Amino acid sequence: MRVVEKLRGHGTVTGRGSVVLEHVPYRLTVWNEQPHEGDTGGAGGRRHIDGRIGIGLPDAYRLMEFDEPLRLTLEDGRTLNFVLTNSHGRIARTDGGTL
Repeated sequence: MRVVEKLRGHGTVTGRGSVVLEHVPYRLTVWNEQPHEGDTGGAGGRRHIDGRIGIGLPDAYRLMEFDEPLRLTLEDGRTLNFVLTNSHGRIARTDGGTL
């Protein structure tokens, strides 16, 4: 895999159509799988995103109660649909979003 982009900043978390948290610090690393030798698939392989948002325990528990993916809007306007995977702010990408 190859690192494509590292992103840091503050964003907005929305869920169920409304703002849940504002000015949330985030750190994301975007990875691309290297295509296998001989592949003619074009611009590269599948994209993976590792990330973390800076939240405390009360907010983490609140976000983990959502039964559908949340959306993080980055400083540059791109969006990442995600679920919170632990109380330390670790996130996992889900379908949708522009990142």
